[in-house]
Amino acid sequence: MSDARPSDTMRALGVVQAEASILHQPTRPFDLPAEQETAKQVLDELFAAAARIGQVHPFAKTSFLLVVLGPGCAGY
Repeated sequence: MSDARPSDTMRALGVVQAEASILHQPTRPFDLPAEQETAKQVLDELFAAAARIGQVHPFAKTSFLLVVLGPGCAGY
């Protein structure tokens, strides 16, 4: 068993922590369909991150991505 704190483990997997300045930057919606490929890349990155996290943290009742993205995202 690892002695690493959960936050350190998540950080190592690419999860941005609460104190990160990027979390305080404004976002904007994608301009679809013009930015469709960029949006797909972002979704691919989110699915990859969820897969990495799922290797060390089993989600009990629901999929991580359904919680984050909503139930309509799986077939993008």
